[in-house]
Amino acid sequence: MDPLDVLAVRAAGGDHAAFHDLVLATQADLRLAIAARVGIPDLVEEVLQRTYIAAWDGLTGYRPEGRCGGWLAGIARHQASHALRERARRRQQPLAGIEDWISPDPDEPEPEPDLIDRLRRCLAALPAGARDLLQRRYGDGADLAALAAASGRRSGAVAQHLQRLRDRLRACVAGGAP
Repeated sequence: MDPLDVLAVRAAGGDHAAFHDLVLATQADLRLAIAARVGIPDLVEEVLQRTYIAAWDGLTGYRPEGRCGGWLAGIARHQASHALRERARRRQQPLAGIEDWISPDPDEPEPEPDLIDRLRRCLAALPAGARDLLQRRYGDGADLAALAAASGRRSGAVAQHLQRLRDRLRACVAGGAP
């Protein structure tokens, strides 16, 4: 029997030490897989924790067939998708913190209220995926490599897309219409 299956069977029987060993044996690979999927560092740890909680809860239904790593990866994919959907739902609320996008340096003067309103209107006119990308990059601070990995695109393509979105927003704000 696969060593991970042995740990899973023992953990399903209530052996907490076996589950701890299972976590230690799989967390590095799962963390990488989750990071590639979500691309947001603080969300990676949250999804990893949710994955192990769901795995613990589902151990009684696990069948040892030598696929424990795949079983955990499936749970991680589901948890990552769920976390991204939750995050997207929260983003559909009015855009908060947008002032930081315009003037993140506290030594700079506050942006004009009219400028913030125009930027909000222009952002709201963008497709949801574009707003999400901008939020992840500039609001959450995700780096290009993480965004590229999460989207399955090259870093250069993501950088070019972000540049086009910034140009579109700049033109929209300058023109005053979305």
